[in-house]
Amino acid sequence: MGGKKPKVVIVGAGLAGLAAGRRLHYCAGDVLDVAVVEAGDRIGGRILTSEFAGAQLEIGATWIHGIDGSPIYEIARKAGALFPDEHAAAWERMDGFPSDPLTLAEGGLVIDHFLLDRVSAVFSNLKDLIVSGKTNDKIASVGEFLRHGFESYRAENRADWIEEAAFAMHECGERGYTAVDDLDSLDLSAEKEYREFPGEHITLPGGYSRVPEFLASALPAGTIRLRRKVSQVEWHPDGLAGGNPVRILYDDGEVEFADHAIITVSLGVLKSGVINGHGLCFTPPLPKAKIDAIRRIGFGLRLQGAARVVRRPGGGGAGEDG
Repeated sequence: MGGKKPKVVIVGAGLAGLAAGRRLHYCAGDVLDVAVVEAGDRIGGRILTSEFAGAQLEIGATWIHGIDGSPIYEIARKAGALFPDEHAAAWERMDGFPSDPLTLAEGGLVIDHFLLDRVSAVFSNLKDLIVSGKTNDKIASVGEFLRHGFESYRAENRADWIEEAAFAMHECGERGYTAVDDLDSLDLSAEKEYREFPGEHITLPGGYSRVPEFLASALPAGTIRLRRKVSQVEWHPDGLAGGNPVRILYDDGEVEFADHAIITVSLGVLKSGVINGHGLCFTPPLPKAKIDAIRRIGFGLRLQGAARVVRRPGGGGAGEDG
């Protein structure tokens, strides 16, 4: 007879938690006792496909940014999310960005697309320089680097306010992609490490929720437990009475013991616990380096107007999709 299975409790049923549970189940099979606990009443985290006025609507994540080699795209394909159901009413444009966008300035002035293409090329070239690491070491932020690059272009080409506004439009989009209020707060050296998948930027006619649902479908019945809010995770390296080093406390007073815990909660939950003591807490406390990182990292942004230019029509992402 075999011994007791090692128990792994995964906290959070967003994509990270579901992917961890799926991988453990796939690799370990019946060797491990795996549980995924979720404070909410649904899986998927910030992915949620809903309906509004008879149409399909993504409440959270909307786009897959680059499909070539993207694991999310592959999961979406296997889940059948790339093609709508027979009677699905897809709200989002499903073929990526339009090839004939119309850009208007104040007063309804149509902007020459050749001018916009030129500015877009300048912005793209500057982004390529960031990715390749070919930047000035004396420039600290992404915002400063982009503005410095545009000022050089403007001096050489005597760019007018329209080009200035068009460049600001790209900057506003970049703030949306990177989820920062100000590009001057985005570290240039760190941004060099970021890589995008190539290919189309697409939405999912079948609904983004099919992705977490597909991951969850591989787990045995009963693995995922909803409405189980964890208030504290304790680590006792010498083991507790039953030999388990992990003790998990739920907000209803229930206690669960495990051999391992994988924490996949959101940054907001971590901030609430670490900074305010009202969310998920750890005993012993997390290392100082992790606490400092949780305090520093921000999320959310205030999207401001992109000067005088508005693009119409076109798809826009609601949030960044991993």
